[in-house]
Order: sequence, then C-alpha cells, then structure tokens
Amino acid sequence: MTFGVCMWVIFDGWAAFFLWLIQWSTISNSRILYDFSNLYESGKWWLSGAYVNYRTHSISPYAFAYPPSSLPFFGFFAKFDFGVAAQLWTGMSLAIFLVALLSAAYTLKPARRYLFVSIAALLFFTSYALRAELQLGQINMLLVGLTILSLIAHRSSHTRVSATLLAAGTLLKGPPVLFLVYFVVFHRDFQYLIHFLESAVATVGVSLLFVPIQLYWTWIANVLPTLLVAGALPINESVTGAISLSGLGYLTPALFVTGICVFATFAYSVYPKSLTKRGSPASVAADAMFLMNSLVILLLGTRSWIQDYVWIIIPVTLFLSALLVQGVRTHYFMIVGVATFLFNCSTYPLFMYYFNYYPTMAYYLPYAEMVPTGLMGGLLMAPALILLFIWPQNILRPRADQLTPGFG
Repeated sequence: MTFGVCMWVIFDGWAAFFLWLIQWSTISNSRILYDFSNLYESGKWWLSGAYVNYRTHSISPYAFAYPPSSLPFFGFFAKFDFGVAAQLWTGMSLAIFLVALLSAAYTLKPARRYLFVSIAALLFFTSYALRAELQLGQINMLLVGLTILSLIAHRSSHTRVSATLLAAGTLLKGPPVLFLVYFVVFHRDFQYLIHFLESAVATVGVSLLFVPIQLYWTWIANVLPTLLVAGALPINESVTGAISLSGLGYLTPALFVTGICVFATFAYSVYPKSLTKRGSPASVAADAMFLMNSLVILLLGTRSWIQDYVWIIIPVTLFLSALLVQGVRTHYFMIVGVATFLFNCSTYPLFMYYFNYYPTMAYYLPYAEMVPTGLMGGLLMAPALILLFIWPQNILRPRADQLTPGFG
C-alpha cells in the first residue's frame, strides 16, 4: 500500500518537480535557488579576501548570518560555476539526508524498520517543506543529516563521534547546538558536553588557519545579537515570529532564552528510566523527546521559514514508528497524525481560492499570504508530546502481538 501511494504521488507531482529542478536552466538560475545563491556569494566573498579593507587593512563589516567557521565550506562550492556548484550542493544535501534516514532504519529491529521506511517514504515524497528546501537550495537537509547521524552514533554508544557530528552541524549553522538539551540534559550525560566542546574548539582552531579571528569577534558582537530577534514576516512560522509581527519583537530574545530553559528543565525532569517505571518504554520516550527538541527549535526559533520544517521528517517518523510498535490509543494517534499532515502539507492550498482567499505561490516574498500549517502542526504536536510524558499509561497500551521494546 505504501509503495502504491508513493508511486501515485511521484507520478502526479514529485517526478515533474524533480525533473524541473535538475534541468540546467533551473538549477543554474540563482534567482530560483535563492538561498544557495546567498551561500555561494558568501563563499566567493571569502575566497576573494574582500573581508579585508585594502586601504586600512581592517576587517570589513560581517553581514553573513552563518558562523565564520562555515566560510571555507561554502568557499569550496564557490570555486565552481554556479550551476555546477548548485548540482553538487543539491546532490550532497540529498545524499546526506538519505544516508541518515537509511542509517536510522538499519539500526531498528526488522518489524519496526518496515514501519519506519514506509512512513519515511510517504513523508519524504509528500513534504512541501522538502520541495521548498530543494528549490531554494537551503542548508537544512545537510544539518538534519548530521544531527540524525549524531543521534544514531549516540544510540550506538559512540558518544565522541556523535558529539563531533553535532559540533560540525553547529559550526555550519547554529541551531543544532540546541540538541544538547536532548543529548546532555535529557540523558544526563555531562561527558557528552565535554566531547562537544572539545570538537567545537578543535574545529574553530583549525579554521583560524584560514579565517581571521577578527571575523569571529565581529560575528559575535554584531551579527549574533540580531539573530535573537525574531523576523517580523508572515512566512516566519514560529511563535516568536507571530510576536514580532504584533510589534513586540524586542521581547523575542528573552522569550527564546526562557523557552529553552523551561524546555531543558522539563527534559531533565522526565528522565527515561522514570518513564519506563511508569509504563512508557525507553524507545518511545527517547523518540518523543528528540521530536520535541526539534519542535522547540522551530516554534521558538527566530527564523523558522517554510523549508525549515524539513527538520520534522525523520524525527516524526521515528516517533510514529515507535508508537505503532508499542501500541497507542486511537484518539492520540489521530492527533499526532493530523499534526504530521500539517507539517507536510502545502502552505498555499489552491482550494482557498474558492473562499476568496488569494495566496501567492511566491512564498519567499515578505508579504506573501499563506496558511501557517507548520506552526499549526507544532502547536498541536507539542502538547501531545507533553501529555505522553505526563500520562503515558493513558496513551500507550500493550499490543497482543507486542514487539520487543527498546531503542530498536
């Protein structure tokens, strides 16, 4: 059934989109792959040495939102023609994402593995966020892949490898650092934090051979504070974004920090062993917390664009497959299913035209009208996950054909 549905979706839409994307006239167009174009230009800026003012020999203003440690990585792609670089970027992003997905499936027991692959295939081919991610050439698929591989290494007891992968993702773009709540606080593993800091410091140290240290100071002093203020745009599908739109953007840094602290406190208080004693197997608890960590980043994030919800695909697949293996109340699974649907569906549904609502397909425009399906899904899923930790005995139920619990 899953195979049939996937073929249906591919035939009706995915294949046309993918073939359009990989055409040279599309993938070599910097106005279409707009986000990758910005990364590409930043790489060229670094390669050219334009960050040095040749008159005063001082460091020029740093307007790039990503950490300076990412510049050599983007500089590699800037050595190629834009179209070739875009092909390499798209292929690499898809490859790392799929490697992470298949690696996650490989670590599961066979019965759950089939569920995981089936759900992942459905979500992959029906995800509107993933299409937006590929079309814009964003970096999320690469970061998701590194974070999921970090999760897999952690569950395989390779803590140092896990911390190194997470540090690599963090130094490319900051949000993966917030998964330390899952790895350090939830699992109460302070040694993981040590490994993470060692890897981050070592990577930054090596990058200083290529990146002037002044760029780091400039980024920390001038760029990082601005990233803590939520973008006041309709396409910002986060709670902080809605607050900024109401004119209270100055409150969003405090809200972001407070929200992360509250989440960390909650994660610390629901340690997996205590949940197991109350009837919730460790696999469900761990997958629920990892998904919640992803949601908190998106809901509290200052810039959670439509394509950023590609972060949800693998975490929600892990959670759904764990629920089905364990056994779950129908009404709870329906709530989780609706939230998953909202994460994946288009933010510009064509049927809204019949209600005199005229969305525009140019989703990257500042004032594009849209239905914030990602935010709606997050606001539905987050309370459901909290309830799972508070009353697991009222949500989960043993199956007659109970499969072996555990992380697999």
